[in-house]
Amino acid sequence: MAQIQLGVAICLATSAAFSSFLLYLNRTKDGEVALPTHGADDQETETSSRSDPFDVVKSDDLSEGQPIDEHAFWARVRFSSLY
Repeated sequence: MAQIQLGVAICLATSAAFSSFLLYLNRTKDGEVALPTHGADDQETETSSRSDPFDVVKSDDLSEGQPIDEHAFWARVRFSSLY
């Protein structure tokens, strides 16, 4: 039984070391995710049809014409995550 456990332990340790090495090689070099802030064209016009990558408001954010109460939403989320 000890021979099998030793072999499994060596296999697990080797795969953990190999995975750590691969993660080290594939890490981002600057430590940040670069979000696109400019489109293909460099000119800023208000009539431009390109979308803003930071515009996260959708039509679902409004329910029946009333803004969603953010504090009530997060309170409900915190309460539901407790159980």
